[in-house]
Amino acid sequence: MSPVRVSNQSGYGLLATVLMVIVFAIMGLVGLSMARQELRTETAVTAREVAFYAAETGLARGLDNWSTPAGLIPTDTFWLLDSGPLPSGANYSVGASRLDDGSAVHATYTIRSEGQARDGRAQQVSLLVATMPVEDPFKAALQVLDSVTLKGTADVTGFDRIPIEWNGPFCTQLDDHKPGVVMVDTTAFETKGGAKAEGAPPLDEDTDTVGFFNFGPITYEELAADADITLADGTVIDDSNPTLPSYDFGGACNTADPYNWGDPLNPSLPCANWFPTIHVAGDLQLEGNYRGQGLLLVDGDIRAQGGFEFYGPVIVKGDLVSAGNFEIYGGVKGKKADMSVGTSQIYYSACVLQRVLSNTRAARPRALVDRPWFQRR
Repeated sequence: MSPVRVSNQSGYGLLATVLMVIVFAIMGLVGLSMARQELRTETAVTAREVAFYAAETGLARGLDNWSTPAGLIPTDTFWLLDSGPLPSGANYSVGASRLDDGSAVHATYTIRSEGQARDGRAQQVSLLVATMPVEDPFKAALQVLDSVTLKGTADVTGFDRIPIEWNGPFCTQLDDHKPGVVMVDTTAFETKGGAKAEGAPPLDEDTDTVGFFNFGPITYEELAADADITLADGTVIDDSNPTLPSYDFGGACNTADPYNWGDPLNPSLPCANWFPTIHVAGDLQLEGNYRGQGLLLVDGDIRAQGGFEFYGPVIVKGDLVSAGNFEIYGGVKGKKADMSVGTSQIYYSACVLQRVLSNTRAARPRALVDRPWFQRR
């Protein structure tokens, strides 16, 4: 009888099974590697998106918290506007730099914002902006709703004038002349002695009083609510509370000081570029040889004496009563003006008005029309 031969099919089956396990394992490892790579890619894309949106948020908050360093700003000087964390876990930091030579009334800037995701990935975006002129609400050096009395050697002139200290650093040319005084009813104008109104013409009439205290679409109340400095009714500026430039320990202009009203006579010092909006919730009394600049909003009356000087628009809802050598460069609007004593003077100054207004909160910078935005990385 011949021997029986048993086929070794089971060995081949085991080998095939092992090979299949190896193939599936390799496919699993490749799939896992691809999944991990895809996850890393998606994570990176997500992180970049988070960082990008954080940077965009920084741009918006930089505009909301817009400010400029005090004093003249050299070209390419960079300063921080805002920074902080976001609910997404990202952070942002936004700052600005000036692009022009620093002498223009309306400046051009770059706002640069960086957003950073939790994993450290960062994106930067920038915005080209410029401060735009706030509408000049002054039709004359002095505009009132009621009466004007000029006596002594008081002088109100609508012929455009540039303060000596501002001629060159900030102001280079005169603008169109305005009337000296504009009133609802010119029969309520009184002048005696050497007092005079000058301008083109010296005296004019305007019965349109709609929005009299506003700056175009910006209301008096909106400006007052957003004031840098708010003072109580009955505030007195005198030797006890003088308006003098003040500085912090590092030598920067101390904008937190409510009696720091800028430095109009020293263009190279840190407070030369501090133009606060000052709101007085009632009457204001100005005494002594002090000075200030900015936008002055007074709910009640202004009573001024001595040699006080102010550079900028003055809006007084009550009466302006002045004596001594009181001087204003810019323009005044009020209910009534009584300049019966001394040599009080009001000079219309287009450059003063525009320089002050372009540096107040009312003139936040706006994006340029052509190609205002670009992504840096």
